[in-house]
Order: sequence, then C-alpha cells, then structure tokens
Amino acid sequence: MPTQRGAIVLADISGYTEFIAGTELEHSREILAELLEAVTFCTKRDLAVAQIEGDAVFWLADGLRPMVLEGLERSFVAFHRRLRDIDAVTKCPCRACRRVGALTLKFVLHVGEYVRQRVAGSDHFVGSDIVLAHRLLKNSVPSREYVLVTAAALAALPEPARAEFQPHEERYEHIGLVPVAYRELAGLRDSASTYERAPVRPDNAHLRASRVYEEPAERLWAWLDAKPHRLTWLSVPLWMGWGTVSAEVEPGAQGGLVGAELHCYHGSERRNLTIAHVVSQGEREVTLHVIGDHGGYYVTERLESISSGTSRLEACYRWETDLDPGLLESVRAGAESQFDLIARRYADTGSSALPTGVREWG
Repeated sequence: MPTQRGAIVLADISGYTEFIAGTELEHSREILAELLEAVTFCTKRDLAVAQIEGDAVFWLADGLRPMVLEGLERSFVAFHRRLRDIDAVTKCPCRACRRVGALTLKFVLHVGEYVRQRVAGSDHFVGSDIVLAHRLLKNSVPSREYVLVTAAALAALPEPARAEFQPHEERYEHIGLVPVAYRELAGLRDSASTYERAPVRPDNAHLRASRVYEEPAERLWAWLDAKPHRLTWLSVPLWMGWGTVSAEVEPGAQGGLVGAELHCYHGSERRNLTIAHVVSQGEREVTLHVIGDHGGYYVTERLESISSGTSRLEACYRWETDLDPGLLESVRAGAESQFDLIARRYADTGSSALPTGVREWG
C-alpha cells in the first residue's frame, strides 16, 4: 500500500480505567458503547473511524481542516450531554450507572504519514506518526479534558485557532522531545449542562399552535410514537424553510427517547447545523431543546384527548432570548406544515400501518 499523509486524530475517555475497575462489567461496557457512539456521531462528516481501541476512537482524514476541530468540540459537548441524559434516565443502582458522571474526554491531533495494511481481513495503520499520536495520549498536560496538538497539526490550523493553544512539550523514550500545544475544554462543558427538562406550558409559551385530528388520542399517539412517523413530527427544523439538505438521527440514552438527537444540516455546503435534542418525555408528551444555527428555543409537543374519537396535538414554543417577530411567523408556518404532513401521512397509511413498537429514536 502507498504511503498516505493526513490528519491522525484520537479521542480517549479520561477516567475510564478507574471507572471499569470499580464497576459492573456488563453495564460499564454498555455505557462505553453509548458514549463512543455519541462521540463519533458528531464527526462522521469530516473524519473516518479507522479503529475503535477500547475506550478510545482513532480517526483519519485527508487533511486537518478547521471544521475537524469544530467537530471535536461538538463531540465533547455531545459526550457530556449524553452523560447527563444517562444519569437522568437510569434507574439502575449499580456502581457503573452511579459513577458515569466522573468520565470526561480528551483529544490528540497530529498530521503525518502512515501506511494502510490489511491483516486477517481488517485494515490496520502503521507508521512512526501513528505511534507518536498514540504515545501522546499519555502526557503531562495538567488537565483531564483538552485538545492536544502537535506542531504539524498546529501549523495546519488557521491563526485564530492557533492563538487559543498553550505551548507545551513532552519527551518520550526512542522519540525524544516533542513540541506540542493544548487547549482546555472544561469551559465547553457548561453548554452541555444548561438545558432545562421542564416541559413548555401553555402559560409560559411564546407561541402555541395546535391541530385537531379525528382520531382517538391513544391511537394517534401510538402511530406518532412508532417508526417511521416519529422522525416526521419530531424533526421540527425540517419544516422551517431553512433549506435542510440532510438529517441524521442519534438514538436516545439507554435505548429510550430522552437524549435522542436529530442533526439537520443546511446551507449550500451543508455546514450549518441545527440540533433537536429530546430533553424530557411524559405521557403523550415530548420536549425538545433546539440548538445550533437556527436554535435557541424549547418546544413541547403534547397530544390530549378531546373525546373518544377526537384529539388535539399542541406545540408550545419558548425562546431562550429575545424573539424576532419574523422568526415567530416562520416557526408558526413551520408548525402548520408539520401538522399538515402528519395528517397526510396518517391518512395515507391509516390502519394498515399501525405501529409495531419499533421506535425511530431508540
């Protein structure tokens, strides 16, 4: 195989060795798999997973573009968002589930050469730069959550990004002195813990929209709650006229709905991102926190029974900051489009498409 050059990126879960040593193996491994899924979900547009290495992810990319660093920052926030959601939904008293909040995440970025080789049907990657990147996971950085970059990686970043890194150096046997730099990520953790879980009530909503359906509430909710209809009515950003070009769904925490995320990419280069994150679930009720380029609000959708054969689906929106009147009308139109689509799909499928219990989001 020819020698290739590109970005070598590693993510490692800090504190996992201590976590798994003192907890139940079955649950700790389940939690690890869920956290690694959350980390890789945010980077798959810019980085290709080369290998999963225990509690670490090893990615490769053709080059170290600025959006790679942005993707790692999103992964860090998503990691801590998922930790909070796991803690919120779990009822398990085991040590693994109780101690999950002690985990955090660190990254290593390098630019160098490597060779791909196939052994026993699997791809492996070798080279001194691969070795260096992995050695850098063991370092003297005075933190547990950071991005560590080599001189080659730092040079590939734009000047504003380089200015945020603190110079540092490491020394390794057989390698010698390695100039590096690091940036603390602890400050990003706040953005993963500030969202609320309380549903938006009619009396504190900035906007309310509703639609009456000639169907019993139990029957319509069961239809909405099943695959593939769940994606239709929870994908709120798709109906706002933002030019969404693709949408990707990540399942919720512990196999449920809370913690599920819909990532909507829009714009000519698919770089604008809006995330709808399920923060709470009740009886015939779901609340989402919408963040990103077109975010900054909560929406609670609830279905109530009006009579034995009629129900009302209501959407209550509450913004986190001052509301633009133009945006208010756009969202109102989006909600009506959402209700229209539900009516059309329900009419098209009817009783022949009653849910089988398979969820779209977990």
